[in-house]
Amino acid sequence: MRSLGIAAPRPAERCVVADTVCATTGKNRGWRPARTADGSAVLFSGHIDNRRDITRELGIEWQSDAQLYAAALSAWGDSADLRLIGQFATIVVRPSGEEIRLARSPISAPPLYFWHDAQKLIVATLPGPLFATGEVEQVIDEQKVADSLFLNHTDGERTWFAGVRQLGCGRRAVARPSGVSTVHYYDLAALPEIRFRDERDYVAAASSLFEDAVRCALDGFERPAISLSGGLDSQALAAEVARSRPGQPLQAFTGVPEADWDGVTYASVFGNERPYVEALAGMYPEIRPHWVDAKGLFLDHKIDSVFMLAGEPPGNAANLHWIHEAYGQARAMGCDVMLEGGFGNVSFSFDGEGALASMFRQGKWLRLWREAAHLARVHANSRLRAIASRAIVPSAPDWVHRLLVRLGAMKANDPYETWCPLNRTYATEHGVEDRARQAGYDPYYRHPASSRTWRDSIVMESGWVESIGLALDLIHGIETRDPTAYRPLVEFCLSIPDDQYLRDGINRRLARRMLKGRIPDQVANETRYGTQAADWHLRLGRQRKNLLAELGRLSQDETIGPMLNTGGLRQTLEDWPQSSLGAATPRLKLALGRGLTTARFVRFVRGRNN
Repeated sequence: MRSLGIAAPRPAERCVVADTVCATTGKNRGWRPARTADGSAVLFSGHIDNRRDITRELGIEWQSDAQLYAAALSAWGDSADLRLIGQFATIVVRPSGEEIRLARSPISAPPLYFWHDAQKLIVATLPGPLFATGEVEQVIDEQKVADSLFLNHTDGERTWFAGVRQLGCGRRAVARPSGVSTVHYYDLAALPEIRFRDERDYVAAASSLFEDAVRCALDGFERPAISLSGGLDSQALAAEVARSRPGQPLQAFTGVPEADWDGVTYASVFGNERPYVEALAGMYPEIRPHWVDAKGLFLDHKIDSVFMLAGEPPGNAANLHWIHEAYGQARAMGCDVMLEGGFGNVSFSFDGEGALASMFRQGKWLRLWREAAHLARVHANSRLRAIASRAIVPSAPDWVHRLLVRLGAMKANDPYETWCPLNRTYATEHGVEDRARQAGYDPYYRHPASSRTWRDSIVMESGWVESIGLALDLIHGIETRDPTAYRPLVEFCLSIPDDQYLRDGINRRLARRMLKGRIPDQVANETRYGTQAADWHLRLGRQRKNLLAELGRLSQDETIGPMLNTGGLRQTLEDWPQSSLGAATPRLKLALGRGLTTARFVRFVRGRNN
């Protein structure tokens, strides 16, 4: 099941699972939930990766992952959530109906939303079924809107709807008549350090785990597709699939700019990933490339479907046009799974961000001095500036950073003038900066105080944004798997030394060693970053007049008008730049799309047209 739900007045008498709706009454059409040994009903969404090991350990035959979870829970109790490796969300209803247990797997999992009062608990993997029961009023939570537009996602249990909560990854909740209690049963900080004498062992261990991850992701699927870019993550994934299934086609979908794109990019990025994918396909005849330019499409493509299913606005609406097209083409070709490598930057292809700050705190002065020299050459600045910005300031109090900005020694862009579409007054009224500071979120995006600080925050944040991915699966009828989120791989990569990722100026060092000879040299040695939707200036320019008119209407809206800096967004659109480079880029590429998408979502919920 891709989506599950239960609406259970106490005591619970019936549980009905469906893709998008749930109810407490009505014919269940022959479906029966899995059962534990004590008769508890188990609702399961997601997949278990180590099912072969678990069935062997329990001495049972596999019937379904739901049945396997029920058997594991019967045998091991709460520890089953850690012994089972995979991405899953579960609801367990005790026979008495007096207790309902909710859980999500660590690292990554299908979403799980819930609402409760003194008599009822309603749970589903998407918000829509909660409102379909008629028990929950659909009201936008403006604090969530404000925090999200400020890119502060640390308050993960808070959803876009007042009174509706979300369970985090690696968490369990137990609902009883007295209320709902939540526990964190998984802690990234508790992972032990892994140290080998021979550094070749790190490459061997990571490679073995990566192979396991791909094997598990492909289990049960016959016609895989992949979202393939010029980056290390998806290239590694495509190469491993081709190696593990020789002679079997792998349909690869790559987002490319429209033919009329001007080709303008920053020096640190490349905008057309086609040459890199062609090079990989030249090594592996199993890879069948498809170039997805999604011509003429942009911010509003299938956006209402995403709103309806995900129950939230996407944070990357400027990329969704080609992603929708890739999924649609894959489904039309009969593919049964879409592979992606979104977690790679946190796991095996981590670039070492934060390593210099760790060196500074640990007193590794000589190594810090050497790495700073490499960074200074790459960024054309001084060694001392590199040490100050990447090693000293990240660990210093906020007032030090503010002082350096005032003195002109460091740059810090004003969020409200660049990437944030919020009206400054609205942001102040909702305390977004204070809330960000209290949560440890940095809106100026300084370099992190350690590599673990950065990666832990990304892992935690990713667990709150699974709804968009589930919505894509439901819209296009194809499942998604990300082998780079395989828990043993992520845990291993979080636990090894920083110098496996950054040494002698070489970043992503672990991935580059793992992939030597497996992917093209032009990919393995590339130091620039690929950028998706590089032709945003072309696509946005076509919609410019309509967007100006929409912003004018939004400025008069009683809810949206005070929320967004519609005046600033309109002015930037009116002063249309001739190129995608320049001071206006962050506001046009980031703030405008995010602000408009959020405004459209709010109006969608309120039943208003744009």
